[in-house]
Amino acid sequence: MARGTPTNYTERRLLWILDWVSQYYQTDRNRWYCSGSSMGGCGTISFGLRHPELFAACHAHVPIVSYTYLGKGSAHRLEPSSWIGRITPDVMTNEGVPLLERLDGTKFVSETRADLPFLFILNGRKDDSIPWENNPPFYRAMGDGANGFAVYWDDGQHSTSGKDAPDDVKAWTQRFRSFRLDQSFPAFAGTSSNRDAGDGNPANGDPVGWINRGMDWKDIEDESDHYAITLLAGFPGIQYPVQTAVSLRRVQRFKVLPGAKLNVTVGDAQTRVIEAGPDGRISIPNVVIPNGAGVRIVIGHR
Repeated sequence: MARGTPTNYTERRLLWILDWVSQYYQTDRNRWYCSGSSMGGCGTISFGLRHPELFAACHAHVPIVSYTYLGKGSAHRLEPSSWIGRITPDVMTNEGVPLLERLDGTKFVSETRADLPFLFILNGRKDDSIPWENNPPFYRAMGDGANGFAVYWDDGQHSTSGKDAPDDVKAWTQRFRSFRLDQSFPAFAGTSSNRDAGDGNPANGDPVGWINRGMDWKDIEDESDHYAITLLAGFPGIQYPVQTAVSLRRVQRFKVLPGAKLNVTVGDAQTRVIEAGPDGRISIPNVVIPNGAGVRIVIGHR
C-alpha cells in the first residue's frame, strides 16, 4: 500500500486477553510478567515495557529493541508487513505518533519517567536477524534513566546467543518471576564490574560481556519512616570491591517530596545527606559493596 495507518490491533487484543484471564482465573495481578525470544522478545520490549502498571518484570531473549535504519537496519523488518517500501518518518500510527518513533525503544526509555518493569535482556553481537547497532544505545538509555535492568551479550548468532551463557545468567529466566508490583527494587548504574558493550559497531567493545550481572539484594524494609536494603554483588570471577549507583524504584511506603533532604548510612560509613530528585526519586551515588556479604543501606527522613 502506498498509504495507510498502522493500527495497533495486537496490543489491544493482548490487553483484552489479560483482563479476561484476570477475571476468570483470579490471577495475582502483582505477579504478571512478560517474556519472549526473538519475535517474542521484540514484543516484550515494545509491549511489556510500555505497561509498567501490568508487569512486574520482563525477560527478553534476542529482541529488537528499536526499529531503525542504523547499520543493517532492523526497520527493514517492518517493510513487508506494510507494503510501502522504506518506512518514512511521516508514516503515522493510529496512536498519532510516527511508526518509527513508536517502535524506538531507546527513545521510549529515554523519555519515560515511570517505574519500568525490571528487564533482563540477552543479545548476540553477530545476530544477522537482530542487528547489534541499536543495542548499546538502548543499554545506555536504560542506565541513564536509572531503570532496573541486567544485560548479557555474546558473539553468538540469532540461534546460538545465550546457549553458552553462565549458569547465573541462564537463571534469569526464573529470577524475573520473583518480582512483584507491590514490592520495591533497586536499579543500578555505572557498576564497576560491567563490561564494555561498545558503540554499536560489532567490531568494538567486549565480545562477551554484561551490565549489572550478579547485582542482587535482600531484606528490604520499605516503611513510611525509613527504607533499608542489603545490596549484593556476586558471580564467578567477580572482583571486589564493586562500586555502583543505586536508585530506588517502585517504592511502596517510603514516599518523599521532590528535593527532600534524607539521611543515608551505607555500611559502617558515616551518615551522609542526599537530596531526592525533582520527581521524588531517591538515588545514592558511589555505593561500595566490599565483599560477598554485601552492604546494608538505611535511609531516613532528615
